[in-house]
Amino acid sequence: MKTLSHTAAIQKRIQKQIQQLLLLPILISSPLFAAENTYGGVQESIPSQQPEQALLSANEAVNDNDYDKDTDTDKDKDKTVDMSDPTAVYSSIGVKADTSGKLDASAGFAWGNNQLLIESKGGGDSLSMTYANMNKGAGFYAEASGNAERRSTSIGYVTTLPLAENLKIYPVIMAGYINDELMDEVTGIVTAGFYTRYNLGSGFHLGLDPFFTYGQNGYQANTFDAFIGFQHKTHRIRLGVNEEKELTLQYNIAFM
Repeated sequence: MKTLSHTAAIQKRIQKQIQQLLLLPILISSPLFAAENTYGGVQESIPSQQPEQALLSANEAVNDNDYDKDTDTDKDKDKTVDMSDPTAVYSSIGVKADTSGKLDASAGFAWGNNQLLIESKGGGDSLSMTYANMNKGAGFYAEASGNAERRSTSIGYVTTLPLAENLKIYPVIMAGYINDELMDEVTGIVTAGFYTRYNLGSGFHLGLDPFFTYGQNGYQANTFDAFIGFQHKTHRIRLGVNEEKELTLQYNIAFM
């Protein structure tokens, strides 16, 4: 009899422990459940997060994500290109006037690392087309310009050389030919020069662009362009003087 009573007592104890284990998940999910942590051998009770608090935290996380997205969008909106950089690739339109009364226009079309620039020259007397493929401040380009009487074609390479924090030069080397329809002759030419850019800050910059061309039969032509420019977001204006001492005023707007 004692053995049976002892066995029954053990069974009741096991059943009680099973019931306690079954109730444990319910107690854990209850808002009143408190987790216990031990720090240095001392136990302290930390109340669990209430449902309202959990919902608030979730909403805050969503709002933080939305804020990050808005911030990224604002950064995209504020993204601009340095329009004074001759190796920059972007779409644009522009107009140019000089003190001789000539008015010219330009349009640039960019895709990837490529750019096609179309310009009128000499008040519409001739047309120029330049294709460029640039990558990290360097690249190749091809240029063709002229009219019914005189045409020129050349290909070249340009790179970027930082000389100081605010000063950069862009050396250029080109080779091509000039086709003179009136003289019925073709002249091979080589052009070397560089673009110079000095950043004054607050959107202002200085430029100095000398180029020297030499060709067959003693051909020589030198060009010079010095200017001060100002850029605000995607708008740029520049006032310059060329080798013929003509003043030029140019405005361009970029499209990102």
